[in-house]
Amino acid sequence: LHSGVIGQSWLMKGGKAIIPAQQAHEYPKGAALSFWVKLTDPSRAISGLVSWEKGGGVYYQPGKDAFGFGAAPASGEGQDGGLEAEDAKFKGPSLQKGNGGFAGTGYLDFGTKVGEFVEWEVTVDKAGPHTLSFRYASSGNRPLRLSVDGEEDLLSPPLPFAGTKSWTVWRNQVHKLDLKPGKRKIRLTSFSTAGPNLDRLTVTGPGSGKKEVAETLSPEPVMDEEWHLVCLSLEEGRAKLYLDGSLHREFAVDAPPSGRIALDSPGRHPRFYLDELRVYGRPLPVEEIQALLAQKEEAAQ
Repeated sequence: LHSGVIGQSWLMKGGKAIIPAQQAHEYPKGAALSFWVKLTDPSRAISGLVSWEKGGGVYYQPGKDAFGFGAAPASGEGQDGGLEAEDAKFKGPSLQKGNGGFAGTGYLDFGTKVGEFVEWEVTVDKAGPHTLSFRYASSGNRPLRLSVDGEEDLLSPPLPFAGTKSWTVWRNQVHKLDLKPGKRKIRLTSFSTAGPNLDRLTVTGPGSGKKEVAETLSPEPVMDEEWHLVCLSLEEGRAKLYLDGSLHREFAVDAPPSGRIALDSPGRHPRFYLDELRVYGRPLPVEEIQALLAQKEEAAQ
């Protein structure tokens, strides 16, 4: 447990969803959820924060829409799993976990020696143009050389891996090239005394069934790394989502939710903190939402 808004909070790390001990419920007269959440990386999506077994749940997408209700929309990043850097072959870089926002179990931190490398083995289904998307973070420009099956295009410049503002801000270095079918070895090698932190590689191309990952960061998130109150109220085919006491978004609902409440989503995503989760068998009036919001100031006094 960790410090929360009122007392202690849960730290959600992804993986298997957590279902607290509870009775399964039906909600014929409406339903509501309220909880405090703090995101560790607002630039990345979370497909499920709190969900019912049936009827959907609350998700997060970076950008002006932020929180939503139902099934999370597809995202180019993270939905295909990618190829984690820590699962690749590497020599020189070290496995680290200190900077937040990474996927998987960590990231690879290049050291200060020339010739350090990370090498992924990928299976190419069909020949043709492919896109390599390397997810990374860096405090400044730290270029690396790219080779495929041990061959490097000496006429092409190194991949720049431009600065991402800080070590906790992640973006994608995108490179397009033709690949032959079969197993291919994709290697990044340092040629100076510095390199970025590498998180994962995503490969898209003919027959991959994957969407291309955007070259830049997700749209500027409206959230930050502070505590925020999220309230969801469902009544008569409508779901109203409130953020910090103000109406944030509305959704049409086909049927009321049912079943137990699950915390966290089963996929890989940034960590987030959850505090003061409440479940109601009725809609939540605005006055009660304002009272919940006031708890933060009261606890700080």
